[in-house]
Amino acid sequence: MTTQPEAVALYQRGRFADARDMTIRLLDARPTDSALHNIAGACARALGDLAAAETHWRAATSLQPSLSDGHNNLGVLLHETGRLADAEASFRAALSVMPSNAGAHYNLARVMTDLGRVAEAEGHYRQALDLQPQYVDAWTGLGLLLIDLNRFADAEAALRRVTELAAQQPNAHYNLGNALLRQGRNDDARVPLLRALALDPNHIGALTNLANAARQQGNFAD
Repeated sequence: MTTQPEAVALYQRGRFADARDMTIRLLDARPTDSALHNIAGACARALGDLAAAETHWRAATSLQPSLSDGHNNLGVLLHETGRLADAEASFRAALSVMPSNAGAHYNLARVMTDLGRVAEAEGHYRQALDLQPQYVDAWTGLGLLLIDLNRFADAEAALRRVTELAAQQPNAHYNLGNALLRQGRNDDARVPLLRALALDPNHIGALTNLANAARQQGNFAD
């Protein structure tokens, strides 16, 4: 007899269709199993079937309102499909049953940013980081938000942390370089921008910003 852990293992190995088929068979026997609906939703999303994913995640959270991950997963899908108010409600539901869900704080921060509610966005990014201090995406989101708010020194601090945690990611260095450029520190910006290019020689943003910095200084030498 197949089991839920087997379906999870298939999903984790990237065998999404097999995991979906196994989960659906299990749901035939256990249609009110919220955890199975949660897994089925993840499989459907991975396979690009967003309607099925939404159906399964709504079933999961209806059957088990305390399933924080189910609310969070549903919220991500709703955000991706442009339903910001519904996404906000799902992330708040996730946090109402598990305030320590760092991912839900991060995802809610992204929705708040899209809604222009930047103070709330910053608060949720910081709550995510209080819960999970090495959360690269949250540091990145916070840093980019602070750039948009013209708080460049604070943005620099956040984005330097990203380069420490994700040293092999070109965008980590590119974003730091951008924060330095916005402060008029062109020479300082060259270091992370050149690092971004070393990791990705075709990084258009880094190439463009290096050229702009050189142009502003009247220096076109490498």
